[in-house]
Amino acid sequence: MKKRTEAQRDLKAVSITKLIAPLPSYKKSILIVVVLSFISGFILSVLRTKNLSLPSLGEHLLYGGAEGFLILGLPAIISATFAASLTRKEKFVERLKHFSFLSLISVSIVSLLYIIGLVSFSPANLPTFVLLANSIIFGIWFFAMFVTLSYGWKSLLISLFQPALNISFLVIYNSILLANFQDPITLGVKFLVSSGVLLLALASIFYMLNAPAQRNFGISTMQVLALLFAQWTYGSKSLEGILANMGEKVETFYGIVVFRNSKTKKLKALWLAPYVHFGPVGNLGGSEFPSLLSKPLSQKYGVPVSVYHATVNHDFNPVYSSLHGKFLSAYEKELQILRKGDFQTDLDISLLNSKKGSARYFGLTFGSQDAFIAISNAPNSTEDVEFPSGMIMMDKFKSRGLRNAMLVDMHNSKTDGSYFLAGTPEFFEFYDLIDDYKLTSGRKFNFGSFADPLEDFGLSQGIGKMGMIVSVFEIAGKRSATILIDANNVLPEFRREILISVLQAYKFDFVDILTTDTHSVNAISGIHNPLGKYCDHKALIARIKASVGSAIEDLEPTETAMSIKRLEIEVLGARRSPEVISTINSIVSIAKIFAPSILILSILLAFILSLAIK
Repeated sequence: MKKRTEAQRDLKAVSITKLIAPLPSYKKSILIVVVLSFISGFILSVLRTKNLSLPSLGEHLLYGGAEGFLILGLPAIISATFAASLTRKEKFVERLKHFSFLSLISVSIVSLLYIIGLVSFSPANLPTFVLLANSIIFGIWFFAMFVTLSYGWKSLLISLFQPALNISFLVIYNSILLANFQDPITLGVKFLVSSGVLLLALASIFYMLNAPAQRNFGISTMQVLALLFAQWTYGSKSLEGILANMGEKVETFYGIVVFRNSKTKKLKALWLAPYVHFGPVGNLGGSEFPSLLSKPLSQKYGVPVSVYHATVNHDFNPVYSSLHGKFLSAYEKELQILRKGDFQTDLDISLLNSKKGSARYFGLTFGSQDAFIAISNAPNSTEDVEFPSGMIMMDKFKSRGLRNAMLVDMHNSKTDGSYFLAGTPEFFEFYDLIDDYKLTSGRKFNFGSFADPLEDFGLSQGIGKMGMIVSVFEIAGKRSATILIDANNVLPEFRREILISVLQAYKFDFVDILTTDTHSVNAISGIHNPLGKYCDHKALIARIKASVGSAIEDLEPTETAMSIKRLEIEVLGARRSPEVISTINSIVSIAKIFAPSILILSILLAFILSLAIK
């Protein structure tokens, strides 16, 4: 099978998210509007008079700058405030940030076009050029409000506000231009014609962008984009309705390991492995499952609750975030059953390094029947494992004498490597490695755990709401540790930096990082936001070492119980992710070729029609 890399498959799809970035605050946007309009007014005044004498430069700066603020800056600020005031009071500041940025973009474009118009066109044609420039910003407002802010068709009226104010202020203060404007009726007709041509161009682009998704999934691309931007900008979950229409019901596993003090029988920690993928993005579907599962149980039982990334890929994205409640109920029920049953009082820690390639796993066997096994290719690429591939490996572990094998993915090395698919060299390295697994007699052990929510790091630094949970095992004088972080993979060089720091501070026979692969951290920073890309390395390593120390202090004699059961749930479905990526790639290809051409032709047509109207 030909090796496919994630970078190759997602290249075009990822290119869309590079356009997404956190917006500046409304104060910063408005300040830039004021400064930019003042500077533009100065430049326009110089171009209008062509007088560069020293005394006149002062007049240009004072009066020209004031004129620039009046005809460019003031309409922009009023428009942003007006648009934001149409929302609920509690959303005013958030919306003002979005509309102030829109006004800033509009001021930048209109300022540039006014300057180009004064340099390039005769005074007689300047009014037509000004109308065209404002038609363009009308199109920008409409696109932003209709697609990214989900305002629907009321975007038409709101989008007219800034260009209408620009033209009105120019008519009142037209001395900045070397031309007299025509009567209001003619001006209105020209503006409507220019804007209508641009709207038709946008409608044509929307139609072409809708075609691939409509054909493949029966959905509107523009609707999906609008709902996706709504999720990115203010956490809307409306997109889940579309995901549900694309999804299907499947049966999957959910595993649990219960740790309790072997003397007091007091609950000590829980490990959960729901066999669903924690995606697709932001707060949609299963993206926040690690925290949604961990926090309620942790608060109820007062112990650290670790949620691991099982051997599944995007095919197993839950379609609703509310489906976490189904898992919570199942885990609560299973926990009560296990607490009433017999616990294994012994445990054996196994660590096999690969004899072939990079395959390795960290294994914990509970008594002689059950095992928790975490796999990794680090420092090579460690990516999602297909559910069937994971099933094959779980069954092979069972053939070696286990009753249950809870297989999870460490997901701890982000490169541009291939997905983990059946038939690949990576798959067979693990498949052959399992042949070395042997059941061994267990020994009594000590276990310690510590949770740090890492709330001061947050999503912007690539850390989800579950935070970090450190687990330490001590058996026969040897210690091992796992550091689970609610993150979307980790950069190999940062993983190495963490492990070196921990091993220098503490003596361990084995220690490694695991991540949940949460996609909640991928909202604004793009599809890929691995741990180590944006976070403060020194601060996080210091917290990790402190947490490891706390887990060591928590070491005490422990016993365990484990089970794996099945649950029916709605997920995105088999092979849907490649179809979605393929559709996005088609849309991007179409947009790159046709969208710029249509926009340029529409602007030229609008300009010609405006000149023709007398």
